[in-house]
Amino acid sequence: MATIFQEETTSYGTPADDKKLEEMIVEFYAVANDNPPQQLQINDKVAGIFMEMLREAERCSSRMNYVPLPLKSKSASGAGLVVWLARYVWGVVFNTFSKELSSTCVRKVILNWKHEMHRAGMGL
Repeated sequence: MATIFQEETTSYGTPADDKKLEEMIVEFYAVANDNPPQQLQINDKVAGIFMEMLREAERCSSRMNYVPLPLKSKSASGAGLVVWLARYVWGVVFNTFSKELSSTCVRKVILNWKHEMHRAGMGL
């Protein structure tokens, strides 16, 4: 499978954490039959934007209410968000949540965050 993500990362996560986040982003975009921005570089800024995208999508579904926020953190900001998403949202929580999302809602969220995600993925 060819990857659309750059191999080089600037996150605080391990390569395994970055890969899990990459897979979540790809799956999220797949709900809307779309692809993430080309050459998206996984970093904490991308993770923060993705977290906001999940929160917006949550407004269409209540399935993510039981996911705890990282302690002492602002919503979708700060170092280590890649690690938090990869370790606490990955797996059963995200797989269950993503299956409950409306493709219409996800398309709207992707459109709303398109430019921000593209810039963050370029490290800007």
